Amino acid sequence: MALKCKNGTCIAGKRLSRKKIVKLIPEHKKYVEPFAGNAWVYREGVKQNKTSQNAVISDINCKATKHLKKEFGDRYQCGKDYKDVIKKNDKKDTFFFIDPPYPNACKLGYYDKHCDVNHDSLFKVLDKIVGKFILTTSVDQKDKFCKNFKCKTIVNRGMFGRKLKDLVVSNY
Repeated sequence: MALKCKNGTCIAGKRLSRKKIVKLIPEHKKYVEPFAGNAWVYREGVKQNKTSQNAVISDINCKATKHLKKEFGDRYQCGKDYKDVIKKNDKKDTFFFIDPPYPNACKLGYYDKHCDVNHDSLFKVLDKIVGKFILTTSVDQKDKFCKNFKCKTIVNRGMFGRKLKDLVVSNY
């Protein structure tokens, strides 16, 4: 997949930041990723023994992730709305990795029709989660999320020496 960047914001999944994110994952009995894309964080977590095999890997876009059904079998689902995935799996010992399309990534044309995630609605869902979560989003969302949750910025080197920044939001 080509890396698309505009004004320091790049979209390419979590391939570049997966190792840093996995280090932040708390102990859990169930792993849920409602915006799986290519499931980079889950794969890395399994490799490092940081993510549970008891997992739900989900994405609204079924076409882009057909190979995940083959790789993850019953753990993978597509076409499910993130709100339903979270509600169905939310328990005290569940960990959610939430990586929705970034608001300004939609303008770059990458996500096509699957780009309508309202970050205000997402905030309301996160505010009610019983389990633990990490949300990754663009740094320009800091004012929205960092008043109620813990936040940090992670920086990675991208193609051509670009610095890629992600805001990492958590409730623990």
